[in-house]
Formats: sequence, structure tokens, C-alpha cells
Amino acid sequence: MEALAILFAGVGLALLVTALLGTSIELAGVKPPAPTTRFARAVTGGVGAILVGASLAMSGVLPPPDPAPSPSPSAETSGSATPGSSGGTPVPSPSDGSAPPGTGSPTPVLPTPTLPPIASGPWRGMPAAFNGGIDAAVTRDIGFMYLFDDDVYIRFDDLVGGAGGGATSTAGNWHGMPTDFQAGIDAATQRLDGYIYFFKNDRYIRFPPDLTQDATAPVLTAANWHGLPASFHSKIDAAMTDEGGRIYFFRGNQFVRFTAIAAGVDAGYPRTISSYWTGLPQPFEAGIHAALMAPDGSTFFFKDDEYVRFSPGRTQVDVGHPQKIGS
Repeated sequence: MEALAILFAGVGLALLVTALLGTSIELAGVKPPAPTTRFARAVTGGVGAILVGASLAMSGVLPPPDPAPSPSPSAETSGSATPGSSGGTPVPSPSDGSAPPGTGSPTPVLPTPTLPPIASGPWRGMPAAFNGGIDAAVTRDIGFMYLFDDDVYIRFDDLVGGAGGGATSTAGNWHGMPTDFQAGIDAATQRLDGYIYFFKNDRYIRFPPDLTQDATAPVLTAANWHGLPASFHSKIDAAMTDEGGRIYFFRGNQFVRFTAIAAGVDAGYPRTISSYWTGLPQPFEAGIHAALMAPDGSTFFFKDDEYVRFSPGRTQVDVGHPQKIGS
């Protein structure tokens, strides 16, 4: 039937061409008169033949086009026999509790194992004990930063590479420390001339810049740091030295500043922490546990298991802080 339809269409086209050709010749004056009748008959016959062929195709007499070849079976289902056929392994039906292959049944979701958090911030790589809080912190002029927790400390060479190693005994590398200082310190800082100070309760000790000599004997803090308010005599919560060599002591919600140790506390102090460092969360306004200025000029305050950061040259807390020390 498909051939028949093609035949009718071909005849129709031939008649149309003949009519057009005949008309052209007649117009040229070669054919005898009465071209209109012959042209009409030819056109009518050609159109009729084309319509007959189209009708045969559209009436369903002609077979439909061959379907596209189905994709080859995947490795998962190749070789499987359909249910009830012989040979191969029958495909399980839904009634036996398992879905047939290729039906898109969801893959069971396995529970995600619970893992301890991995520090990804500037203080990453510390032992877990440090994530709960920092007792004291100090930056040395050679760029190393030290964080202390009880009787151990950890060193950071910069804010990019993470901790430079595991926790180390404070007494093992800071020689000549009194026993009570070995158990933990309250605050630490370094002067621009390299001398390092550790504070514990109402006393302090001092190390030479190269750490080749033992610490000095403990001295009352108020005896040599003149002008301290009475509340600072018994304990320094945190200490820090800025890029200009000014030293800051923190106690409760207040701080004092020394531009020159011999001259005593600068005029206009103590001040509240929040009057200078703004945007602090309320717990930090009430007091901090440790502070340091990093080699890049960033300032960090630590309180319990959190810290805040101030970008270099700024006293407004950076967006996104506080953050967990171990985050």
C-alpha cells in the first residue's frame, strides 16, 4: 500500500508538470488553440492523484513507521529472563519485598557517622582540650603565637598553616618557672624589646628575649606596674601588646594601657572594654580570658570556647564573630 500511495503521488506530480509544460508551449504559440481545457484537465488529474495517495497514508491503511530500536540492556539486567519465561533468573516481583531492577526504587540512605568537629579557622589543629578555652596568649617578635591552657601550650607559626605541633609542657621549654606558674598562667605579653611577661594571680615573672636564661623570680605586679587600679592588683585576666608597643591589661569589664611602663598607667584609664572595642557580644563586654595581636595586625579576644577578631587597624568586631575556637 505504501508503494501504491507513492505511485499516485508520482502520477499526480507528472500530470502537473505536463500541464505546466503544455501551457508554456501553448503560450509560445506552438500548440493548437483551446489550451485552457487541457490545462484544467491535467491539473485536476494531478491534484486528484496526490489527494488519493495522501488519503491512503492518513487512513491508516499504510503501516506506521518502524519504532526506534530499544536501547541495549544494561549490565545490571542483561541475561535476565522476564517473569514466567524459561531460562535465566526470574526477576523478583514487588510482592516478595524487593523492587524489580530498573523501576527507580530509592537507594536506602545510610546514617551519617558522627565525627568530631575539625577546626577550619585560624586556630585549627589544636588538641581538643584547647577548644574549650584559652587561659593566656602571647605573640613573640619573631612571629610565633603561643596559646596556653593549664600546664601546656601550643605554638602557631602563622594564621594560615595551623598549629605547628602538639601540646607541649610549659615547664619543658619556659625554664625556671615557679611551680604554681607551671600549673597554668593567667596572662602573658611581650614588650617591643623582646622581654616576655607571664602573670599569675598578683605576681609576674619575666623571660629574656632569647629565652636562654631562666625566668626572674616572681614579683608583685603592682610593685612595678605603677598606677594600676586596686582591682588589677590581685589578678590580670589578659594582656596584649599592640604594634606600637603599648601594653594593655584587662580585668573584668575594664582595661588599662601603658605607653611606657616606667610612666605608669596612661591618663584616662581604666576604661570599659566596650568603650574602645565595639560590637562585642555581651559576654566579651563583661570580660575576656586571653588576648593577642597577631603578626598581621589582627586582634583576637578569647572567652570560654569562643573568640572574636578585629581586622588590622579596626576596633569594630569583624562580621561573623564570635566563632567557636574549634570551628
